[in-house]
Amino acid sequence: MSLIGPEGRRQLQLAARFATAGLELVISIVVGYFGGRALDRWLDTEPYCAYAGLILGIVAGFRNLFMLARASSTPPPKNDDDEGPRPDDTSQTP
Repeated sequence: MSLIGPEGRRQLQLAARFATAGLELVISIVVGYFGGRALDRWLDTEPYCAYAGLILGIVAGFRNLFMLARASSTPPPKNDDDEGPRPDDTSQTP
């Protein structure tokens, strides 16, 4: 038996996601930039791939923030147990 209900569990999951949001942003930018630098060394195209990787990292990081904001603004599911439809729910056909 759980000590917290489904809404409390959802709130804890969102709090954990918000706690890691800044770290996800920084990591995506760093990985994009250094991935571009490695590609620059391999292709001998000095700053271009690093800049492209930096831009892609920034876009990916802010996309993650946007997805987190959208997920936090959606209402919780209608069922109390978060496990999908109840077995006695006849509104959905197989």
